[in-house]
Amino acid sequence: MAVWMPVGDGFIEADVIRWKEPVYKNRQYGKPARLGYRQVTAEVLREADKDGWVYLLVRRSEVVAAHPGWNLSDVVLPPTDKETKRRLGTILRGNPERLAWSDESARAIVARQSLGNPNPAPAVSMDADESCSLRSTFNPVSARLNKNRPGEPGPKPPGLGYRKGKD
Repeated sequence: MAVWMPVGDGFIEADVIRWKEPVYKNRQYGKPARLGYRQVTAEVLREADKDGWVYLLVRRSEVVAAHPGWNLSDVVLPPTDKETKRRLGTILRGNPERLAWSDESARAIVARQSLGNPNPAPAVSMDADESCSLRSTFNPVSARLNKNRPGEPGPKPPGLGYRKGKD
């Protein structure tokens, strides 16, 4: 039995993914009418390019739902075994899932090579006067409290002896 996993860490070339997308019918006037939803299962041929297009080979498609007033036959399905492209945002909006590989460790190796390191560690400064901690030095509470300390430039609160032209 096929095991589908949510696409949390992204998908790579050679993954089989499926997602749900709405189907519309163009009208002569006004907004397009939403006919229903279809679920598309496709193999990723090429990952998203710089313009955001993902190239896919459609393996299967089926009608998931039709809106009231429309028939299931009104929902147009993409042709199977045909190359197509979709925007990455369209796929991600459709709650995508990927088919689990029989050897997920092999997929991890391929993903590491194709995706690189998506979460690189921050650079650590090794100066003698700076600490070697990765902890952030920004504290939003102290920044708010120290915002208008006396003697420092900055906006002054109104009504506390501040007059225009005098400091």
